[in-house]
Amino acid sequence: MKIAPRDIASVLAKPAPKYLCYFFHGADIGLMRERALSLSKQIVSDLDDPFQSVSLRGDEVKADPARLVDEVTALPVFGDERLVRLRGTGTEITEAVKKAVPLLKTGSRLIIEASDTTTRHALVKFCEGETHIASIGCYADEGKDIGQLAQSIFAKESITIDRDAMQLLVSRLGSDRLASRSEIEKLALMAGPNGTLTSDDIDEALGDSSAQAIDLFMKSVLSGDVKQLGIMLEKARQEDIAPIAILRQMAFGFKQIYEARALVARGESAMSAIGRLRPPVHFKTKPLFTAAVDRIPEMNALQFWQKLIDMEQELKSGHIPEPYTHLGQGLLGICLRLKPRR
Repeated sequence: MKIAPRDIASVLAKPAPKYLCYFFHGADIGLMRERALSLSKQIVSDLDDPFQSVSLRGDEVKADPARLVDEVTALPVFGDERLVRLRGTGTEITEAVKKAVPLLKTGSRLIIEASDTTTRHALVKFCEGETHIASIGCYADEGKDIGQLAQSIFAKESITIDRDAMQLLVSRLGSDRLASRSEIEKLALMAGPNGTLTSDDIDEALGDSSAQAIDLFMKSVLSGDVKQLGIMLEKARQEDIAPIAILRQMAFGFKQIYEARALVARGESAMSAIGRLRPPVHFKTKPLFTAAVDRIPEMNALQFWQKLIDMEQELKSGHIPEPYTHLGQGLLGICLRLKPRR
């Protein structure tokens, strides 16, 4: 059964007797791992106890398809629930899962993590069609999810963060839940108990090579530099920078340009409008953004912003077989429209 995004939190809050199997799939492996581990700890008290829990890899199941059936049909030794955890890419475990799931009975639970599946994958379709399987998609966090995660972590240490800094934090994170949690916890450690975080703190802490690379994407597109855009696309592929992270930050950039352009339409100068944006534009990119506000019409900025949001949603759907190709085609279209005319 496919679990709607709005119902995922309640489904995972307490394992329901009707779900003998939980199937996690999607693009955000970190979120997948976090959810699967949290659920596992609710089902059994000790994941290291072989009588309570057993972990299988996809290659093990592929080499011995009967192994999964044997594990899910094994009786709990002490009468408690027994948990079988299976982690694979998807295709190599599909047939074994189809054979094992009908044999699941009360007392045994199966948790599956499939890291390389789309919504059209045979395993996803199978799990969504079974009423006693909770099929849960794991995709990159929305801004509000990152904000809530950050607030919960900062609250434990009584750390305060102003609105601008939080917006900047949200714009920099989100492509992977574990990576986001790690960065937020790093910020909490940096601030210390009862500490305070500012936009400068966020920029310094999260100004890694990935963020810098995404800034260069923005520069290439705004400048209409097709050659540089091609170089950045190849660099992103080689360094495994998530296409969704690139789209999210660039969409945020065009949102800021649109907001500033609206202020210009009311009579403000481009420089003044850029100065009023929150979170503030980094001083290194202010000249680029000011020039963009001067020459990009308000409606075009809105169209580019919406296009980038649509592209992110398309990637999240799982229907795009080549994310980097999809990213490149979309950005090239915007880049060509912004290329200076001679």
